Order: sequence, then structure tokens, then C-alpha cells
Amino acid sequence: MPARQKTVRMYDKHPIRLSILHMVPAVAERHGVSCGPLVASVGLACDELGGDGRVVRRGQVSALLRHLARRAGEPTIGFDLAHAADPVRLGPAGEAFFAGRTLRECLFAHICHMPWLQGGVTLRLVERNGRAFWHHRFASADPEQARVLNEAVAGFLTSAIRSICGDPDLPLHVLLPHRAHAPARLYDEKLRTAVSFRPGPETVVSFDARHLEAPNVLLAPRDLGRGAVALKGRDAVIDDATLIASLHLMLSTGSASGVPSLLDAARTLGIPGRSLQRRLAALDTSFERLVDEWRRTRALEMLAEGAAVGMIAHRLGYSHAAHFTRAFRRWQGMSPSDHRRRLTY
Repeated sequence: MPARQKTVRMYDKHPIRLSILHMVPAVAERHGVSCGPLVASVGLACDELGGDGRVVRRGQVSALLRHLARRAGEPTIGFDLAHAADPVRLGPAGEAFFAGRTLRECLFAHICHMPWLQGGVTLRLVERNGRAFWHHRFASADPEQARVLNEAVAGFLTSAIRSICGDPDLPLHVLLPHRAHAPARLYDEKLRTAVSFRPGPETVVSFDARHLEAPNVLLAPRDLGRGAVALKGRDAVIDDATLIASLHLMLSTGSASGVPSLLDAARTLGIPGRSLQRRLAALDTSFERLVDEWRRTRALEMLAEGAAVGMIAHRLGYSHAAHFTRAFRRWQGMSPSDHRRRLTY
């Protein structure tokens, strides 16, 4: 007589910021679902969704998304949520995804900043036989219970990878760790790619590994416009004002994936590193001083806007909040918290 299979209940207690749900009210309204009763069913309120300061258990978020799918009568609503997501609303984890110079840099920046958005997530990039495999795993989560959240992750990833590579039809394959809750063609149509289902702990998105070195088109020179274009080529001449503006813009767009080095900046501008050093020295500055001054100015702005110290540290490219605090004491002679308190008086 076969042994009775034991059911193991998994309780997902890992922290997650409610900013991950910023798109829920709009998607719920589009499907005719009242937001108030929906979020109240998991002990939350509508006006809490989207706030980056509120942290709850990920199990609550998974339950909320399951309730939304059921009340909307749309089992693949996770993909609708992904398409409606605004990376900026996801904080450093979302912004960093689009800040690298290549797709590989973007993926590793996303790994670096994911702990700010939620805990208990393991992200891996594996290359094998010319294919790249991006693994996303929720620790202590039942894949069936977290299926809508997993589908939202898959939808966000496929959209982000295609946007970074500048190819809306980039061939991908998505493996979801649960059974299909709708005809397979619906999954294929919504993601515009092949989707497979296999019980397991991870969502996996795979693609040709050559795309890992694809330049991030969202950081292409045409997007550096707005009066500060990084000119390349032997005959191109960058005046002093444009040079400084271009460097500031590089710092602003790239800090989430790590502040670029002088050599990185010089390579982007198409000039030798020593030439860039000499140009900056002639302007009575240096690359290190520019980085420091930019960080100080942006830190003061973000503190005045009410941003959390940890978020500011991430967005300014510091590996740890303590490093940012030490730098701020050097700039202002006080801690970021003390400076914020002075602003309120």
C-alpha cells in the first residue's frame, strides 16, 4: 500500500515593500474589481499600495494577487500587472535594471538592488551552451500560491530585457514553476514568446547569450540629448560646458548600477582617459571631485524630498548606507538624519 503523501504548508514571511503593488489599483479598475474590498481581504488599505516605506510579508502580496485574479476572472492577470509596472515606482531595484551599459550589467545591478525591494529572493544568471538562463526564486514560497506574483515577475523580465536590447520581438523562453491555469496559448500570446510549465522552485527566462553584451539602448547617445550629447569620433569636439553636462548625466543615469569610473566615462565619450583628466584639470576640477559634488548635491535634494537614507545611498551608488553617512558627515558636518531634522525646524 503506497505511503500517504504529506502536505507541507509553506508560510512566506519574507519582507516586501508595497511599492511592488503600485499598479494594482489601475489594473483592478480596468477589470471591474473594486480596490477597497480587494486589499482589505488581506489586511491592507488601497492608499498603502505603492508606498516604498511600508513593508509587509510577501505572503500577503501573493494572496492579494490571487484574489485579484479570481475576482477579475483573469488567470493570467500577472502579465497585465507587469505591463502596467513603472520601474521608477519600484525604487532602486527597478531603476537599476535599466541603468547598466549592457544587458549583463543591468541584470547584475538588479541582483545588487533586489534586497531593497524584498527579502528571500535568489537571482542567478547562468550561461550554458550559448544560452543565458535567468533564474528567479522566492524562498519559502509555494509556487502555486505565488503563481500570479511569479507571472508578474516573468512579464516584467521579458519586457525589460527586450527594452534594454531594443528588440520588441527578441526570442525568449519562459519557464513557470506551476501548472497552467488557462490555455497555454493565452500565456504565449500575452508574453509573445514560448511558455512552459514545470513544478519547481524557480521562474526561468532564457535567451541567446550573445544578447548579454548588447548595449543598453535606453542609454544610447540619442537619449543623452536634452542639450548634453556625448559626441564620439576623431573630428567631434566637445566644448567644456557639454563635457561637464555629459558627465553629470552619466552619473545620474548610471549610479544605480555603480558609479562609472573615469576610464568608463572616457570610453563612452570616445576620448583617452588621460585626455579627460587633463581637460578636467584645466577646468580646476577632477573626475573624483565631480562625482563627490554630484553626490552631495543629489543627496541634499533627496533628503529634502523625504527619501529614506538607505534609498539615497543605493541611488548614489554606495555599496552600504554607512559609507554614504560617512561621506555626508564630511560634506555637511552632521549625519543625514540630523540634517533632515534641521530641515523640519
